[in-house]
Amino acid sequence: YQRRVREKKKKQEEKKGKKEKKSKKALAAQNREEAKLALEKYLHYNHRFLNHARSKEFELDAKEKAQKAMVALQESDISSCGEVQYISEAADQLISCRGALKYTYVYAYYLPDNSTQKSLFEYLQEELEKATENLAEALESKTSTRQRETFIDLTRIAQSRLSNLLNAVEQDLNEVS
Repeated sequence: YQRRVREKKKKQEEKKGKKEKKSKKALAAQNREEAKLALEKYLHYNHRFLNHARSKEFELDAKEKAQKAMVALQESDISSCGEVQYISEAADQLISCRGALKYTYVYAYYLPDNSTQKSLFEYLQEELEKATENLAEALESKTSTRQRETFIDLTRIAQSRLSNLLNAVEQDLNEVS
């Protein structure tokens, strides 16, 4: 009888050991999956951060091109210095937007996933990206005095989108404090 009891206990311990091994394997697999997802999230935000950093460098070159376009318009006696200032303002706004966009990805990385806060932030971020891209395209095109209103409108839109995003971040930070 004692022998059977010992064998039964031994079998139960073996089953328990196998279950623990299975649960350890499942836990390890789950940990690997979570680590993989965390890495993918990090790489996504890092990639976007670096893209905007590179774009900002290109925009600094665009600023020089904008200055040359301003000089060309002034030399052609079509416009005065004040009348072509909108080109410089557009280039400055573009650089500001790129700089802000770059750091929005750092901020977004730390926002809780699937939260309304993150959804709103990503919406504002996307709107700023669209406005920034539209402004960049306008600056890359051949500049003429006929496009003045378009430049001014695109600059104001980008400025408004940037302001909306920064205000939302500031309000959220104030609520957390």
